[in-house]
Amino acid sequence: MRDMGKKVSFYKGGEFLVLNDDEEIISGAQILKNYFWFFTTHDQPTVFSSLRRSLACFYTCELPSPSVLEENGFEVERIDISVKVLDNIFFDERDRKWDFSIFESQKVVYIFVNGKSAGMYLVKNQVLIASDWTHNEKCIETLKQLIPYLSKIFRKRSKLPPKPRFSITVGADPEFEVIDSSGRVVSASGIVKGGTDPRQEIGRDGAGSQVELRPKPESDLWKFIGNVRSLLKKFAEEYPGYRLSTQGDVYPLGGHIHLSVPVNNDIIRILDNWIGDKVIHLSGKARGSYKKLSAYETKPWGFEYRTPPAAVFLKPQVLFAVLKIMKAVLKEYFSCEGVSLYPTPEEIARLKIEKEWKILNDFVKEYPKVSKDVLKQWRIKVKVEPRVDVIFRDDWAPEIRSYVSSLLSERLGKLAKKLNMRGIYKVILFGFRSERGMVCNFESTVFDKIDFDYSVNSGEKAFGLPYNVRVAELSDDLKKMWGVVAEEIIKALLK
Repeated sequence: MRDMGKKVSFYKGGEFLVLNDDEEIISGAQILKNYFWFFTTHDQPTVFSSLRRSLACFYTCELPSPSVLEENGFEVERIDISVKVLDNIFFDERDRKWDFSIFESQKVVYIFVNGKSAGMYLVKNQVLIASDWTHNEKCIETLKQLIPYLSKIFRKRSKLPPKPRFSITVGADPEFEVIDSSGRVVSASGIVKGGTDPRQEIGRDGAGSQVELRPKPESDLWKFIGNVRSLLKKFAEEYPGYRLSTQGDVYPLGGHIHLSVPVNNDIIRILDNWIGDKVIHLSGKARGSYKKLSAYETKPWGFEYRTPPAAVFLKPQVLFAVLKIMKAVLKEYFSCEGVSLYPTPEEIARLKIEKEWKILNDFVKEYPKVSKDVLKQWRIKVKVEPRVDVIFRDDWAPEIRSYVSSLLSERLGKLAKKLNMRGIYKVILFGFRSERGMVCNFESTVFDKIDFDYSVNSGEKAFGLPYNVRVAELSDDLKKMWGVVAEEIIKALLK
């Protein structure tokens, strides 16, 4: 039977902490344990930003030169150690530059080995930024040779490990299904303009079928909730007539949450036990292999917890509750006392999250019965003037596309209310291949009509046009022809 009261902490009570579970650093940490509490290998930006004392980092990035440090207010003392280096294997440059702006100006001991840049020690913060001192047995042998010299440079570590210095910033990229005016789930690929670029606030996930929101991260939870609300309102304004849903029975929907802290197995276990296990069954039928506990990805700013479904974004008060619980347990994890691995009434009371815990539990119980309409649950109401958009697909000569657009836009603008009393009506102009000849899929005095089924959503109509008139040079005769065709398209719309 699991120990419900068992607590875990970032400070495990051992001699030192290896932050990224990398075996190659253990031997080096044993050698340097009298001087540092924390050890890490490889490039760890979140480690730099959150642990600024008693930290030894190896194989990180290219070091700034002594002159660059001095230009930025650091007092630099140069030490050149002469030892026998085996195969000259670990003093080399890296592509990534080290960002020293997070440290205040202070004395730095710049360490050279046989004249080569090997590391730098920030005296006040007791932080070592070094190259591959722990990479393999040959490196460890060289480190042992360096210790008599380094022991005169490094200060002894404190009796207790220093606490991390950070405020937990949260972000997210939740996914939603798009619902059209008839209530059908439709693919976002033909509706939402944005793609997978994380700089686009409203886009689509990698598969292209779900809407993905990317609200600005915040350390203040209410500000973050406000950012989510702003994007939902923006979606409603830009795509009137469409709704967002967390149902997830057609497309898999994740409610990925971003956290700006270093990640390890303990943290994932805590989040699974406190949040993931409670909400994972709210995933829709389509989530498939994405529906699993302990799903996460490390990021330069921390990590992305991928277990929660989009359901946790259905209501603002629920999202706030989830985020507050997560921040509360993580904050306690990074304290010497630690946090319970599993939620207990005593621990919930100690963390002062009773209200949020009740909101989450009530939501989990009622979720099967509530509307999955996200805009409705967030009370997003946007008054939208009806309009008609002309959308061009396939190949068009730019001059012809511009001319046809101008012909139709003015006429269609006057018909917007008649075509669609709410939202956007889309007129899609697509192309037939050249071998089909001068054909179209509507009644025309210019082209021959053929039967052709072009899949459209509610509030859309598609008109197919010949290749030759789409890519030709725009002459006066062609302008007259397009004038006639534009009127025929409008006539077909009004039927």
